[in-house]
Amino acid sequence: MASEKLPPVVFDDDNPEWTEEDFARARPAAEVLPPEVLAAFGKKRGRPVGTTTSDRQQVTLRLPRDVIDFFKADGPGWQTRAVEVLTDAAKKGHGSYRSAKTGRYTTTGKRPAGDKKRA
Repeated sequence: MASEKLPPVVFDDDNPEWTEEDFARARPAAEVLPPEVLAAFGKKRGRPVGTTTSDRQQVTLRLPRDVIDFFKADGPGWQTRAVEVLTDAAKKGHGSYRSAKTGRYTTTGKRPAGDKKRA
């Protein structure tokens, strides 16, 4: 792989690399294009307006494949459905923690004594 050569750099006189001056002169499309042209670009990407101020917090959670497949089976919106199930369980008081290591339960929200968090 080290002996493979990179493809040669091709320079395009019709589309030169931008300079600092070019970047300084650049303006957002909304400032320089008419509305009908902007509409042709389609929907804006990213999170919908207002969703960044929600009370949700991003976390990483590793779930068994069968659990993920269960929620995905109903199509788009599976993450929202999973959140609804978790929210309902928490409201009903099903928030006890069972240690996979010891099999003990707690409803305090804390790990049972002797159930150490993995590093």
